[in-house]
Amino acid sequence: IVMKLSEVVENLLKAKKHGFHGFVEVTIPGQSDTEFIVNKPESIINKIEYYKKTYDERGIHMHCSDIKIVDAGAFEWDR
Repeated sequence: IVMKLSEVVENLLKAKKHGFHGFVEVTIPGQSDTEFIVNKPESIINKIEYYKKTYDERGIHMHCSDIKIVDAGAFEWDR
């Protein structure tokens, strides 16, 4: 399952709007489980720009097709 880049951006912008951390879940080559990337609300815009440069609209990494975005969303960091 791959998440479209437009959905990733939409979910991360919602996280920022509500002051939540954003996450992106990706597949990793040679790993059977996925990995979560976490960003503070203040960093989300920079990360969106990175994802737009690095992933195609299907959510697949442009330099390594084994890396795919499978989910993105918001969560509240419990401190």
